[in-house]
Amino acid sequence: MKRGKESHRQAATWENLTLARENARGVWIAPWLEIFWKDLVYGTRMFVRQPAFTAVALAGLGSAIGINTCLFTVFNAVALRPWPVKDPAQAVSMYPMVPAAEP
Repeated sequence: MKRGKESHRQAATWENLTLARENARGVWIAPWLEIFWKDLVYGTRMFVRQPAFTAVALAGLGSAIGINTCLFTVFNAVALRPWPVKDPAQAVSMYPMVPAAEP
């Protein structure tokens, strides 16, 4: 019976030691930076392994970013900035009036 308790106590000591090492590592080394680096290496390895997919993915991302930038530029120029008129309260919209057809 004594042997079982001793073995349990020793296992708990090793678990505490491992936990302490992980906590210390988390303090001294930025874990997110290490994870980011591993993801970057893995992504590069996959891109080299499949160059056709890489080309399609980069073309799609580049096109999407370019179109988004273009649309925001137009929206910014038309809707967000004030129009260059002297008195905006006097701006009027004109529509042609078409007489209604008589039945």
